[in-house]
Amino acid sequence: MIESISGGNEERPSIKKVLGRLGRSIPFLCYLIMLLLRVTAIDLPQAVFQLVQPVANANTFLSMFMIGLFLELRLPKKDLALVVRVLVIKYGSGLLLTALFMWLPFPEMIKIVLCLVSVGPIPTFGVINSVAAGMRAEVVGFTSSLSFLISLPLMTSLLLFL
Repeated sequence: MIESISGGNEERPSIKKVLGRLGRSIPFLCYLIMLLLRVTAIDLPQAVFQLVQPVANANTFLSMFMIGLFLELRLPKKDLALVVRVLVIKYGSGLLLTALFMWLPFPEMIKIVLCLVSVGPIPTFGVINSVAAGMRAEVVGFTSSLSFLISLPLMTSLLLFL
């Protein structure tokens, strides 16, 4: 699918191709398995948690490493309009979703989590996929870095007011 976005492949995506890629995506399969375990109320043995604990502990380091790798606070002026447009769309729609979530009949904790996710920073995988799709790394890195600088105070403010 990334190839078709970047122009490397002219084939149209189909449901079969998308499902095939999702079936080969390890993070997606892990989420699917964990969702299935949760829905069926199956508890994993403690030994499984001990086995995956080193990998889980490395996750924070790897996330921070990826953020640092793409941290870019310099940008040519010609790309500034694109960055502003992306961030206005992202945070404008995030704030609209926040208002919508506050009106929905969900428990308070679910409302808070949905609101925080709505205004969260651009995910690292979004950065990686954007670069893989042909976007310039400096533009994507700058946008991601700026989104972290905007999201952290915004999420903190939401927590204070919700």
